[in-house]
Amino acid sequence: MFRSKTFQALLFVILSFSLMEVAMQVRAVNRFGEARATYMIPDPVLGKVLLPNYKREGALGTISINEHGRRGESFTETPKECSLRLVCMGSSVVFGGGTTISDRDVFPSVLERELRKMVPGKEIDVINAGCPGWTSVTLRLDFEGRLADYQPDIAVIYAVVNDIGRVMKGGAAPSGEESSLSVLSQLIPRYSVLYNAFRDRFKSLRPEVAGARFKSFPVEEGRSVFMKDYRELVDSVRAHGVIPILVTEPQAFRRDQPLSEQEKLFGGVSWGLGLSGFYQAQDTLNGVIRDISKNANVPLIDLAELMDGGEELFIDSIHFSREGHRIAAKILAEELTALGLLSKVEGGGD
Repeated sequence: MFRSKTFQALLFVILSFSLMEVAMQVRAVNRFGEARATYMIPDPVLGKVLLPNYKREGALGTISINEHGRRGESFTETPKECSLRLVCMGSSVVFGGGTTISDRDVFPSVLERELRKMVPGKEIDVINAGCPGWTSVTLRLDFEGRLADYQPDIAVIYAVVNDIGRVMKGGAAPSGEESSLSVLSQLIPRYSVLYNAFRDRFKSLRPEVAGARFKSFPVEEGRSVFMKDYRELVDSVRAHGVIPILVTEPQAFRRDQPLSEQEKLFGGVSWGLGLSGFYQAQDTLNGVIRDISKNANVPLIDLAELMDGGEELFIDSIHFSREGHRIAAKILAEELTALGLLSKVEGGGD
């Protein structure tokens, strides 16, 4: 009798979750055009990467992942002779965070078009190497393991806000060593819409995600971590014969706005930090970027100073709107041209 009731209860739970999964997949089809759970898949070295050959077309925009696992159009692994190839390295901001931003509207894609107009007659490729959730350590591992194989001439390194979360949460950064992944750990995130919805909804309730380790941002520890990781990233890029360009990260909220507007644009607690704590963290991160640029003679585009804030340019505290991507690309193109790097680089290829 007991076994029978246990079996019935288990069967009920399985059927309930199955029905919820079906409902979530139907909802995904209506919103995004297909029942794909996510465009992210587990990776034994980088933690998670983009799903190659993924495409989602729906009312909320188009997301295409090419055969190399990069957002945007396909490209040849080896650049054409006398062409110029740039890679934009970063996390969700570079990838184009937000479901309403289509491929061609994300700033690496817009930057490619802007540069082609500014340097007529020269073939220029801009690869979007952004991936949601990555840190500066992940960027370095990705560059050393895959991105350098595309033989870029210039690497545009966009400051990664996730580094702030890594300091707040603690824990080890990716080591670069391959870890084992179970079959279930690979299949469930890839195919279950329900799993991904629950994960995204409730992860902020976990103390290690919310950032309960500190009550305020630890400036000295943060500066030490940022300095080490970004310097290693820059050194690795240079060691591969690629020119690094550092970019500071702008945000929607600014100190010259009314306080109520700042709080509205900030949108709440991030990694346990309120508005003042996040300012402190972002100032530390961008300050380290500027210091490395000065001390290691790395070209800098200070986008945090060059770009305005506000709702028109951002969909949340840090992710650009369509107009924000356009403005960011325009500024980057103008600054790259002003630095004189586009004319100095002869271009890759065999």
